[in-house]
Order: sequence, then C-alpha cells, then structure tokens
Amino acid sequence: MLSILKIISVNIRRSFETKIDGIIRDYGDCEIICLQECGYIKQHVISNLENNTDFKIYFSQGELHTKGVVTLVKKDIECTNHYFNSNILKGRLVHTSFKTDDKVINLLNIYSPTKSTGQQGFFYREMIEYCASVNIESHRNIMLGDFNCIDQKIDTKNPNVVLDNTVIVLYNFVPF
Repeated sequence: MLSILKIISVNIRRSFETKIDGIIRDYGDCEIICLQECGYIKQHVISNLENNTDFKIYFSQGELHTKGVVTLVKKDIECTNHYFNSNILKGRLVHTSFKTDDKVINLLNIYSPTKSTGQQGFFYREMIEYCASVNIESHRNIMLGDFNCIDQKIDTKNPNVVLDNTVIVLYNFVPF
C-alpha cells in the first residue's frame, strides 16, 4: 500500500542510452521517474536497466531521435501499465496506475508534439478520447511531462510569442 510517492519528470532531449546511468544516480531515490523525448531505446538497454537497477521500465517507443516516453517504477511498487492502439499517442504517452489505500492513481506521462508540427491539436483530442475510454473520472489522476505549450508570458523570454491554451482543454477534462 502506498502512502507517499516521490515522483520526478524530466525531458532528457534524446540520448537515453548515454544518460540513463546519470538519471538513476541523480534521481534513484524517487519511486517513479518519468522521462520524455527519449527516442528509440534498444532492447539490450531495456534489459540491462531492468536487470541491474531497482526499476521496472514502462515505455512508449520513440523513433530514432524523436518522441519516446519512459516511466521507471521501483520494483517493489505494484502497478499496471495500460496499452493503447492510437498511432497519435504512440511514443507520446505512458499510462501506469497504482493502488493506494482506497484509491487508484492514474499516472499519465506525456510528451506532446509542438504546435509548429501541426499535430498538437490532434494529440490533445486523442488524449481526451483516451482518458474517456479508461474511465479516469473514477480515479485520482497525475498528469505530467512535456506539454510543449506556453500558456503564460512568464514562461518565455520571447515577447512576440502567441500564448497557447490547447492543453487547458485537456486539463479541464481530466479530474484531479
């Protein structure tokens, strides 16, 4: 039974294979480590990680140097990984759930496309459909990751940036 979870979320900007040892060293005291922009992860790296650390790895495989989301969970924590069939969410979402005293906690580790790709709107609409399909309303939810949006001027040094409220649609849909 879980009472406290220490969770960290980091966009590692590629090179999972060369960065994972430092990540485990720096954040290994966390029960859950959520990583975004991991790229494609080779099978031997996955096996090595599971065989030589205290973590299980749940991932949505990226491509060569793009996409890729990883959730590392301490092996002593019982959790469920949820799979989905959406091509839009592939490489952009890892959904795990945990049982606590009397609740289920959904952890949604997200790596959104940037607005400039033209895919962000599709991604958030697909996320809303996915969340509705897994009945997240009856659970506690933690949504974290890289949302690739700027919704407040304080988040940028660019005075000409166009503020983006796309992610607000998802925030309003998911109960916390």
